[in-house]
Amino acid sequence: KPIFPECTVPEGESPFSYLWKLCFEGARRRYQPLTPPVLARLTHELEVINQLHLAPYFLLVWEIVEEAKRRGIPAVARGSAASSIVTYCLGISRVCPLRWGLYFERFLNEQRGDVPDIDIDICGARRDELLDWVYQRWGAAHVAMISSFVTMHARLAVREVAKTFGLPPGEVNHFTRRLPHRPVREIQEALRTLPECRALPAKEEPWKTILAVAERLDDFPRHLGIHPCGTVIAAQPLTKLVPLEVATKGIVVTQYDMNGVEALGLIKMDLLGQRGFTTMTLALDNIKNASVGALLAAPVDFDAIPENDPATCEMLARGRTMGVFQIESPALRGLLRTLQAKTLDDLCCAIAIIRPGAAEYGAKETFLKRLRQQEPVRYPHPSLEPILRDTLGVCVYQEQVMQIAQVAGGRSLAEAD
Repeated sequence: KPIFPECTVPEGESPFSYLWKLCFEGARRRYQPLTPPVLARLTHELEVINQLHLAPYFLLVWEIVEEAKRRGIPAVARGSAASSIVTYCLGISRVCPLRWGLYFERFLNEQRGDVPDIDIDICGARRDELLDWVYQRWGAAHVAMISSFVTMHARLAVREVAKTFGLPPGEVNHFTRRLPHRPVREIQEALRTLPECRALPAKEEPWKTILAVAERLDDFPRHLGIHPCGTVIAAQPLTKLVPLEVATKGIVVTQYDMNGVEALGLIKMDLLGQRGFTTMTLALDNIKNASVGALLAAPVDFDAIPENDPATCEMLARGRTMGVFQIESPALRGLLRTLQAKTLDDLCCAIAIIRPGAAEYGAKETFLKRLRQQEPVRYPHPSLEPILRDTLGVCVYQEQVMQIAQVAGGRSLAEAD
């Protein structure tokens, strides 16, 4: 069962009653007026949260995000947490799930029954400041970073085995630096196909034996590393619950990785340092420093900025997005130019269609052909047209997969998830 850390609520309130109150206060701020669809969705989500006894978890995340806001540290949820109107009303997420057709079941449903993951992006330059507060708030004995297992990949495995065979470091480095960053099982293919590997003495001893031994170490753990963002917060001292050790940097880490920590029922928080937020903070500082008179006291209200600001849309269509998180890679900048992306919907489609899931089955190529009218838009079945119309008959979003399972397979959204 989940082991929730201490949760502070006002006198006379339970965690769930307090969560209910916070959510409806947030809903009144977010939605004016409160419509029946908003009330129905919020009530349903809260009932599921209560049924799964997860109110303390949401209050935990809310408390961390509220502290970040109090300190002026940008912090917001990413990923499937945006599928919840509860996280939106609490100010944990900035995305309205009703506006974007996001299903709560993707984030949390009765059939899964596990603690959901709410990953929080935090200004990278001030992440340590917020982490220090977390340690103070729940106590250093109750908080630790989560470890990760550093496993044997091609270069590391070959280097370790070659050292064991007694080869000098210079010879080992000369060989291994030409190997690609791939799993050990792909070494032989790399030696055959990559030009930089063909000159390596792979068929000569002792390298032939070294490579054979290294292949048997594929994906073996070598040592503990520190998970880049995973933090565990416990109700009692962690020494009673999980083995710990002090990492080289002096940080206390769990000896179990995130899967072991979750299996024990411990609460894991992913607090990710986000450089994009740091860039935004610096930009706001520059605006403030350059302002004069009345403008000096006027902070930028992000909620007041129109969704599809014309000047911003023009920059998107030209692919001028260097320094903007998630849309600054050469591939995405090129895709924005190709799509002539000028709305937030276009942006979402571009980000999704270039992701591995959609890319691996050729969604991007098919979508672009249909966009350029090089092939007709087709649907696998007439019932799927309303689901796939906006993406030209191509399945791009996880929500579309869930809708297809619901419509074509007669499943509930929870079963579809």
